[in-house]
Amino acid sequence: MSALQQEIRDAMEPLLAEIAEIKALLHEQVSADVETKLITVRDAAARLGCGEETVRRMVKSGRLKCKRIGNQIRIDPKDLF
Repeated sequence: MSALQQEIRDAMEPLLAEIAEIKALLHEQVSADVETKLITVRDAAARLGCGEETVRRMVKSGRLKCKRIGNQIRIDPKDLF
């Protein structure tokens, strides 16, 4: 192995370890998100910093996905961002 190849390998080892750590953190976050509950229009409005009617208009226009349970609107928190 040439000196350049060894230098590249030495530089990459800490980066690969950091990537593995970030991947593990992302996996934990995604696993936690799977267990999230749907939120109400009121909660979505509070998180977005707008009014409930604004959230309803966003749903009606298709800008915000929702699930309808009877006549109630529920929103997945991950769809807010």
